[in-house]
Amino acid sequence: FLLLALGELFYVIKEGNSDENSFYIGFYLGISILFFTPMIAFILVFLIGSLFYTNIYFKGYFILAFGVLFPFFLLFTFYYWRDGLPELLTNVFYYSLTQSTNFLLFHDIIMIVTIPILFVSIAILKVLNATGFINYQVRIQSVMLFLLMMGVLILFFIPQLTMYHFLIFLPPIALFLSAFFLILTKIVLRGVLFYSFVICMVFLGYSHNNYLTSYLTLENILIENSSIDSFGKILVLGENKANYQNNKVATIYIDWNLSKRYFLDLDNYENLSEIYTNIKNDIPDVIVDDQEIIPKLFQRIPEFEKLYQQEGNLYKLKK
Repeated sequence: FLLLALGELFYVIKEGNSDENSFYIGFYLGISILFFTPMIAFILVFLIGSLFYTNIYFKGYFILAFGVLFPFFLLFTFYYWRDGLPELLTNVFYYSLTQSTNFLLFHDIIMIVTIPILFVSIAILKVLNATGFINYQVRIQSVMLFLLMMGVLILFFIPQLTMYHFLIFLPPIALFLSAFFLILTKIVLRGVLFYSFVICMVFLGYSHNNYLTSYLTLENILIENSSIDSFGKILVLGENKANYQNNKVATIYIDWNLSKRYFLDLDNYENLSEIYTNIKNDIPDVIVDDQEIIPKLFQRIPEFEKLYQQEGNLYKLKK
């Protein structure tokens, strides 16, 4: 959806603005933000690009803002009708910006992206200093450069940084690298650099299995082997996701960081009501209680206590 928004912006830069284009720019950008919340920073890229390189008038910016908010309005309305708006705001938007887990350390990222950064940096310097580009191409390069800079800024606001987040750099990287290879006049040099780049990318793509594994910190990415047997459908009250390896998920309470606000506040009637409904509709064969919550839950909901027998931190469904 970011590519679609960029396509609309580039069309406006080339052909001129219409209210329809302004709406689509905002609409596609709004959907991309719903998929990846930190993408909200790219609004600034589109505003600056529209301000300096298009003929969008004052009314057009209101239409663009309406386009950004329109997907949010539809989503909020749907969840409001289903009495799920607080959960949407908390679980999707709040935790996507605040829940912190460092899956890769800084030196891991540097080891992986050094070669691409070297190629891209040379490409940017070469393209920006080249002559022969028409005015439209220069404007596109300026927008993409700002998009690249904003993408670097976004990395510092991603609480759970992993390598797939670097996908946001693909549009500007694709533009500058393709322009770089095309402006090279020496065919031999162009071929050597192009195939060197391809070989390096393929090598990096498979090196995590062969060469770089021992140098990377992968403990936060890899899941440990399960410590429990295969029971069927289980509910895990805790952060050990390894228990799901040989079992199926019961209820909606998969991620403890999202579920704990319900289970740690069992004096709240609404929380109890939701827990009762969700467990009743999808009875777990086994409950893994790493947080010692079940005794208090059974006090609040005695109906569940009759269904299970305790074995350590496991509560197994009676046959």
